Amino acid sequence: MATLREIIDNSKYAVFFGGAGVSTASNIPDFRGKNGIYNTENEWGLPPEIIISHTFFTRRTKDFYDYYKKYMVYPSAVPNAVHIALARLENDSLSQPHRDFYTAVATVYGGVCRFALRLASAAEKHGTE
Repeated sequence: MATLREIIDNSKYAVFFGGAGVSTASNIPDFRGKNGIYNTENEWGLPPEIIISHTFFTRRTKDFYDYYKKYMVYPSAVPNAVHIALARLENDSLSQPHRDFYTAVATVYGGVCRFALRLASAAEKHGTE
């Protein structure tokens, strides 16, 4: 950890790319894991990549939102140690005008990372754009 801290402290830019391993610690299932949405039957009988598509959204908006709320939002999820460390890194970078820290996560948090910790730079990149 000391080496990582030194690298970050001596860098002008730092980017964290995270994935499912970060979210599972907050009780958000890995989408492709045993109990993830890609391995779970749903009442529409369609694969998730169809249901969360733009086409499905425009044609069946209510079903899209029903699916999203039931299978993709985790209101009981709480920030974990990784989220807290990311918040610290971002807050530290705010006090260093010569340094920028960004967070990009390849999973759906439903705002856990961004809103609970006020991570201004968090960008979700898993169909949540």
